[in-house]
Amino acid sequence: MRGFGLLACGQLDRYVVRLFAGAFLGTMLAMMALMIVISLAVDFDEHWGEEATLLLLGHFYLLDVPFQFLRMAPLITTLAALLTLARLMRRNEWVAAVAAGIRPLRLLLPFFACGLGVIGLALALDQVFLESIARHRAAVEERLSGKKLEEMSDLLVRDRSGRAIQVKKTWIPGTDGAGARLEDLESTFLDDVTWRYVRADRATWGEDGWTFEGARLRDLRENTLEWIPVELGSYLDFTPTDLALAWKAREHPLELTSREVSELIRRDPDNPKLRTLELCGLAYQIANVVLLLSGLPLLLQFGARGAWRGVLVGLLQGLLYFVLESIFRSFGMEGQIGPFFAAWTPTVLFASAGIVLSATA
Repeated sequence: MRGFGLLACGQLDRYVVRLFAGAFLGTMLAMMALMIVISLAVDFDEHWGEEATLLLLGHFYLLDVPFQFLRMAPLITTLAALLTLARLMRRNEWVAAVAAGIRPLRLLLPFFACGLGVIGLALALDQVFLESIARHRAAVEERLSGKKLEEMSDLLVRDRSGRAIQVKKTWIPGTDGAGARLEDLESTFLDDVTWRYVRADRATWGEDGWTFEGARLRDLRENTLEWIPVELGSYLDFTPTDLALAWKAREHPLELTSREVSELIRRDPDNPKLRTLELCGLAYQIANVVLLLSGLPLLLQFGARGAWRGVLVGLLQGLLYFVLESIFRSFGMEGQIGPFFAAWTPTVLFASAGIVLSATA
């Protein structure tokens, strides 16, 4: 059948999908290997301790692959699609299909279907598996580095009811949180009655929760300097996991999963940094299709003889998207522009260019 009436999921579509799958797998393995080599060259002497062995390093980088994949997925998808299309053009298979009366836009549909498949894969990985993988990776990293206690200074964390807590010093021994210690904790909040200011000199996490030392409370409404001894557990509801999440959001925000970002936003809904991360995560996944929309028609304009130059140009436009996305995301996280504008401007720009290019395909 000809034109847009070509049978969906027919032999031609399946052929293109097979070619794309092979190119995608090869591109992904090549990029992951490159990232691992760069990471080893940069981090080996600085981060890994005497416990580092070849087996542990292999285990760590295997667990790190999903995180690297999510960062690089749009670029991997774009390059795989460009290589597939270039192969079809160099073999004159594209020309034969067009000569048979099939419209170019119809021939591009399997590529967009593959892009949607990559979006589904990335979302499933992020929603279902990433948190568990992150915990295992953190445990292996702890063994590699040889660090048993990690000190975090001046940490701002929100408890499960959204109350802000400032902690001067925090130690979390390992990934399970057992034996976590705090020093110089304070929080100001409004409860059902009045504004309150609470402090504690120290706290230790055990089987029964936090044990506070020097915990005291001041009623700000009464404008008095009198401190009242209290049990802070009845006012503040947080765990070492919440502390670790707050530290991760401060030090490594791009490694937060969508679930973690959603939980942080629930506790701090007006935080522009978190809102930007949430919207950028969605826009970044859609880029798996948007970059195809602009890259594939661009490659077609080079023809069969210039196909590999077209691949290079298409790859450069993908890299340009990464640069713009990074710049706008940074502006949004710093509060210089709105979260929605920061997240969607690069995607809308490339989608608009892709629509124009597709119309001339």
